Order: sequence, then structure tokens, then C-alpha cells
Amino acid sequence: MSQLRIFRGMEIISRFLTYHIYINHQNVALLKTGDQITLNLAPGTHDFQIKTGVFTSQVYRFSIAHNQT
Repeated sequence: MSQLRIFRGMEIISRFLTYHIYINHQNVALLKTGDQITLNLAPGTHDFQIKTGVFTSQVYRFSIAHNQT
């Protein structure tokens, strides 16, 4: 397994929004201001996206190798 670590900083402008984290078009986590998560992923290519109640990021594609963090 490989790991993806995501940290959300302490930004003031969007502190009341919850970020919905999508990997391969599936909602896998929620991030509030200051949160950090670690997701276990299979090696390979994955799609990453963040959504809030109003905004949606573009889809970012990334590759991760076996035992990579």
C-alpha cells in the first residue's frame, strides 16, 4: 500500500467550509480547517478532487508507486 497525506491549513477566508475529498470520483474524507488525513491507496494512477457546498476544483490526476508517501 501507498499513502496520500492531505493537510488543510488555517485559512481565514474559507474556515467555515468543509472540504469533501474525492479519490477516483468517490467521497473518501471530510476536511475542516486545520485537519490532516492519511489515506491508504493502491499503487497506480488516481484522480483527486475537492468539493465544497458551492465550489468544485478541477480533477487532478497523479500516480503513486508501491510504498510511496
